[in-house]
Amino acid sequence: MLKAFAGGILSKAASNIGSVLTQNIVTIGGNVYSLFPWSNLPPALLVLDASVELISLEGRRTVSLHELLSSNPHKYMESYEIISSITLPKTSKDLKTSYKVFNLTENDYDIVIVAVSLEMDSNVCKKARISLGAAVTPSALLYEAAQLLDKRSIRESSFWY
Repeated sequence: MLKAFAGGILSKAASNIGSVLTQNIVTIGGNVYSLFPWSNLPPALLVLDASVELISLEGRRTVSLHELLSSNPHKYMESYEIISSITLPKTSKDLKTSYKVFNLTENDYDIVIVAVSLEMDSNVCKKARISLGAAVTPSALLYEAAQLLDKRSIRESSFWY
């Protein structure tokens, strides 16, 4: 099911987290909070407009992942809070995604991670979201770059690889 969700972007991101040993012990919340070079999930989660539930003995609060990362999770969260869940809005069948990791060798830390989601109406982009990770810590949305794609005609063969 994860491989089919949103064009498989989360599956691709998860498969790029460190070694197989690391993949078997890391949690999604830890990957979001820790901001390690192998934090491959935040760029993918950002372009899917994820929200994060923080929980403590005092209660729960939900914030956008963008807000959490923009403020740096280490500074934004109280010392007694933990990430209890990450929620993704329902995606349409017209959502196209792409995820690419750039590094020198397969065993190196990632230099740049790029995640893109496009809400398409035929060949016209209704809304674009672009995120960078690795070189940008924490991962960040590129609003101005995404706006360049909004309401533009995009041929599928020119974008997806």
